Amino acid sequence: MIGVGVPSPEFNDIKGLKGSRRRRWGSIFDQHSQAKRSIKSKSAAAVDFVMRGWAVMNRPTSKETLTQARALFDQALSVDPHDVDPLAQIATTFVFEVANC
Repeated sequence: MIGVGVPSPEFNDIKGLKGSRRRRWGSIFDQHSQAKRSIKSKSAAAVDFVMRGWAVMNRPTSKETLTQARALFDQALSVDPHDVDPLAQIATTFVFEVANC
């Protein structure tokens, strides 16, 4: 145990916990997994645009490649406006542009 009521990082399941602690940690794990599922895109088209944007970002950094990647991430957002991946990647393209161009 790292702290009071906090399992260590290598603690991967809740089988060893008892009573209210098990219920509390089980509830936290359930909420985390539900939240994680709800922010990922279920649209194959949106995922495709994001992956294509990543491929463009893996090219040597230039203003043109960042603009191309940003356009692909924008298309992913137009397909699924609730997906956080393209939104985060758009922010990344702006950071790269300021840092590298």
